[in-house]
Amino acid sequence: MLAEKGLFIVADVVAHPDETVRKLVADALDESVRKRSLELDGNTSAFDFFQREGWNIFRQLDPEDIDKPSTLFDQMKWLEQAGFAQIGVAWMLVGHVLFSARKPAHA
Repeated sequence: MLAEKGLFIVADVVAHPDETVRKLVADALDESVRKRSLELDGNTSAFDFFQREGWNIFRQLDPEDIDKPSTLFDQMKWLEQAGFAQIGVAWMLVGHVLFSARKPAHA
């Protein structure tokens, strides 16, 4: 459905294949949310809610959750296998990523 030379953009949460790095990402996400809670509200109530609800997907992945993160590498390979080109990452922070690929023009 994407037009020739069309740009496909993905904003997603990605998994990391290494358990040690996954724990580092979980810690970094907690710290990011805690810091933002303080910046916006002057307290940690939003962060406390984030913790209570188990929203750190890198620390508390619920197998029943609709979100089933794959690695960024796998997602980029799938795009390549589907015939996309110019696959690249625009932004990534604590397991959240924005990446894109372009549908090539037919020869």
